[in-house]
Amino acid sequence: TRPPPPPAGGPPPAASKDRKPAAEDAEPQAGIHTRLLSADFLLMFIPKCALFVFTQWFMNFVGLFLPQAYGFSRAAATNAISVANAGQMVGLLYIGMGSYKRMSARGQADAVLAMLAANFVVPLLLRFRDLVPARDALVLPLLFLWGLSFAVPFYLPAGTLALELGGKRHGALVTNLFDAGGFTASSLWNRYAAARSAEDDFDAVLDTLVVLAAVSAVTMPACMYRRLPGRGKQA
Repeated sequence: TRPPPPPAGGPPPAASKDRKPAAEDAEPQAGIHTRLLSADFLLMFIPKCALFVFTQWFMNFVGLFLPQAYGFSRAAATNAISVANAGQMVGLLYIGMGSYKRMSARGQADAVLAMLAANFVVPLLLRFRDLVPARDALVLPLLFLWGLSFAVPFYLPAGTLALELGGKRHGALVTNLFDAGGFTASSLWNRYAAARSAEDDFDAVLDTLVVLAAVSAVTMPACMYRRLPGRGKQA
């Protein structure tokens, strides 16, 4: 039965505890739709997809590239992959979980820009390796630097943005969309890279990595800088 109306001038009746107003149920869903169409989501989605491709390079193609381009044996190429992996571990554990976490938002954006710049320079140097002095002596340090510069931008900024855009309720959805885009990009790139590497055309493969690194170095820092406090942060 409906509660009797309150006496004139009296307090309004208490809201029912059995159900929430329909607007409260619909509002978060509408909000996430708007955020998924925002420039911030797009500016992070693009580099996340691009950087996903680099995981495939490290896992599947470095071991093929080094024997062809530098004359490594298979055993030496396998050891070289571990050097790149060590760079990623150092980047994530010591930089990402250490100094990066203590930085201001501006400091984090600057750090990501610097790391993505290195992530661009390394494949560029490997692409034009014949022009690099002491190229054979530099290949392992370059691989370590590549892993070091790749890890933090790949793992941390997208996760932070997913929580900011999606909150506790939709953060996992945003993360899953980033990952779905990355796996799709990796699948498409793998087919191309496998075809080129079968013909020992690793320069063409590196060309794509240079382009993807350049795109990442523009879009991810742009997303982070536009969300700095006082710059009209987009929800």
